[in-house]
Formats: sequence, structure tokens, C-alpha cells
Amino acid sequence: MAFACVAVGAVAAGCASSPQPSAQQSPRRQATTTTPMPAPTIAPTSSTTTSTTSAPTTTTTSRPSGPGVLADCTSPPPQHLEVEPSSITVACADAGIGADDLVWQTWTATTATAAGDVWENDCTPTCAAGTIKHYPASISLSDVQASGDGPTFRAMTATYSGAEPNGHPTDTFGLEKPQG
Repeated sequence: MAFACVAVGAVAAGCASSPQPSAQQSPRRQATTTTPMPAPTIAPTSSTTTSTTSAPTTTTTSRPSGPGVLADCTSPPPQHLEVEPSSITVACADAGIGADDLVWQTWTATTATAAGDVWENDCTPTCAAGTIKHYPASISLSDVQASGDGPTFRAMTATYSGAEPNGHPTDTFGLEKPQG
């Protein structure tokens, strides 16, 4: 069994190899030679030292930088901000307006843009008996304000790319702050 050589400066230590023990050696000697022992440590002669030990690696998951949006204002508190959600509920009281199937193109400190659908309850003949209709749109978030959870987008603008609800080519909706 061979030991690794350790060289520091001009001094080499631990470079000898140990032969396999013979049957004539005592059991104590046999156990000692069959178990590798660490090479002796020699202090370096220069002021520079190197270390081969490293600290354990820790993986953390953090939210991407930038403001968030309260995507589900219909959930009970505590509510939390989300970054790049797939849907946003706009009408918190009855969940009658929102955006879904969102595919985000940008998400910055001041604006976010996505393609998706705006959905709206047409409330015909009543809101309880109404039909949810979908309108393809470009979505942009803006009006960043402070909240207890951090900066949050407070406005959503939808620019429709086909049928328009209520004859409006563009709608701007206020977005809620989280309640916690």
C-alpha cells in the first residue's frame, strides 16, 4: 500500500511505501500496517498558506428582483406578492374580471409586459348568472408603490387585439395591495 508524498519547501515527508504485512508479524503490527495513517503535517516555511477545505455549499432560492403583483386578491390574508404569475384577479370582491394565460415578455423595476387573455363576467342577465368571456390582449403592469411585502405593481392596462369588452380598445384596472 503506498502513501502520498507531501512536499513543503525542500522537505519531503511521508514518501515511503509500506509493504503488505507478512504472516510472521504480530496481530498488532498487522493492524497498524493495513490501516493507512495520515501523512505527518509539516508547517510551511513561507507566510503563504493554502487550504484545501471548503465550506459546505448552501443553495437558496430567492425571488427575482423587481416589484411583485398581488395575483390572487380573493384569497384570505395573509396575501403575498408574486413575480410573473400565470393569472391575475382584478375584481377582488366577486372575481368578475382578471387576466390569465399570461406569458411574460418583460419584468423590470418599473413595468412588466405579457400576452394573454382578459376575462370578464358579462353580468347578463345578472352577475350571478353571467357568462365569463375572454378577450386576447397585451397586458402591462405599472405604477409601482411600496407595500408591507415590498414594491408592488398597482395598475394593469389591457390593450385588446380583437374583440373589445364594452367597445373599449384599452382598459386600465387598479390592482390591490396585499392584506396581511
